[in-house]
Amino acid sequence: MPNQFATGDQLLELCANRLMVLKSLRDLTIEQFDRVQSGDTEGLLTMLSHKQNLLDEVQRIQMELRPFQEQDPETRSWSSPEKRAECRFVVEQGQKILQELVSLEGSSIDWLSLQRDSVANELKLHHSATAVRSAYDSHERFEAEIYSSGLESNPLSLEG
Repeated sequence: MPNQFATGDQLLELCANRLMVLKSLRDLTIEQFDRVQSGDTEGLLTMLSHKQNLLDEVQRIQMELRPFQEQDPETRSWSSPEKRAECRFVVEQGQKILQELVSLEGSSIDWLSLQRDSVANELKLHHSATAVRSAYDSHERFEAEIYSSGLESNPLSLEG
């Protein structure tokens, strides 16, 4: 049931708080990408903890915004038309930052996927090189055994 006492000014305050948290999330997401690229695992884990706190805060604000979503915007009371316009602007800015966050997260995922694929290819090459080296070593040991047993000069001695 909608909150009949929720005002436009309260909505503006919540949306402004949400925008502030979203801006902080964007900053941390940029920092996250930098830390991932630099390999700073310890700093990344600390930063992700801060990011989780901000995500929790956005979720809390979203729950507080719920009564406004059920309310007819035309019946909402505003202290002035300027406050209503400001709220609309703040909401639009929040939507832009959300889109930016999605894009930044997508870029991070793409970069991490490329890194994963690169490491996988390096591991394959290393495994192949190790297999070749192992086969070469086995062949050298086999030749050494043949040479030390004297079989290389008398192949018929194998039948004996």
